[in-house]
Amino acid sequence: MKHYAEAENLLKIALKQSEHVSPQDRVMTLRSLGLVYAGQKQYDRAAEQLSRACETLVQIDGPKSLALAETYEDLGAVQTKGGAPAKALATFQKALDVHELRGTLDSEIPGVLVSAARAARGSHNLPLAQKFFARVMNVVKNQSPEGRQRFTTAMKEYRDLLKQDVKSNKDDLKVVDEILKARNAAAARGTQCES
Repeated sequence: MKHYAEAENLLKIALKQSEHVSPQDRVMTLRSLGLVYAGQKQYDRAAEQLSRACETLVQIDGPKSLALAETYEDLGAVQTKGGAPAKALATFQKALDVHELRGTLDSEIPGVLVSAARAARGSHNLPLAQKFFARVMNVVKNQSPEGRQRFTTAMKEYRDLLKQDVKSNKDDLKVVDEILKARNAAAARGTQCES
């Protein structure tokens, strides 16, 4: 905790002096301060700083900034941890929108999709959560070993979601289980599985 307090003090000083530095440095300071607050479990204060960073990024870089998408992802994670999944869902959707504008969503490791699915599930919006998990499956199915690991994690979460209504999702559960078996077999062989 001592290091968080020291970091917080230094970042507050930097923020006061950031009026005299570049907007990018101000954003970095706001974002860092938000993450320090998150580390201290002060989620409201963290969200406030990250929101300010997002606003500044939109002003200086416009709506297509990768830094903006990443900061929205940080903000969504903080909102999720702070017990506000509905807010987090809206924030993750903003991150997805930025990736869509950039044309980078399908080429990125889709952690934001998994995070959005978790927030949707936390908001009890299961159809939207299923939509996000299905998108994860489409994006990651033929990626690197790290991508395959994330894919497997997403598939397991999707399977858990489907199990909430086994009768309606019986066929989907079979497909997910088959895909997971194929992924495990491919991982054991050290090869990628075609899906």
